Amino acid sequence: MTKAPGEQVVGGNGGQASSFASLWQSCAALPPHLTFGINLQMKHLLSFSGKADRFEWWTISLITDLAVQLCLIFGFITAQSNGSFRYLISGSLYLGAILSLWLAVAVSVRRLRDRERSPWLLLAALVPFVGWAWYFIECGFLSAPGSKVPRKLVRRTVTAPEAEQAVDGNPH
Repeated sequence: MTKAPGEQVVGGNGGQASSFASLWQSCAALPPHLTFGINLQMKHLLSFSGKADRFEWWTISLITDLAVQLCLIFGFITAQSNGSFRYLISGSLYLGAILSLWLAVAVSVRRLRDRERSPWLLLAALVPFVGWAWYFIECGFLSAPGSKVPRKLVRRTVTAPEAEQAVDGNPH
């Protein structure tokens, strides 16, 4: 049996472990343009720094709200079952709910920063009804200050008689 440079033969298994290791290394060495976008997006999702626009807030909020509700429902159902893996499954579902809540808080902090508000105002959402309404309107409907795009000017065609009136100063 021959071995390639940098490859080690482990035990007497005919080099299967070494071929698996080389296969794993070749898969782990994917071109950066295939994985950079995914890594960058995941870092952004979990981060509290930066800003988030309304579309990002709505997208992540709807997905995380649905995920939290499903994780908690299935977690409660699984915890009541008599299966042998009920603690493992319900625990993993609760961890999924915690991760979804982390994502929701992170995007809300970024959204408040985009609105030029203090991220500490997110604590106002803990106030029942009034805080929830304020949070929903502030993050979901109001645009960032200064983000209004100026209106496009519409060119008006001027006819010859109107041009002469403008030059002469005569209204007729």
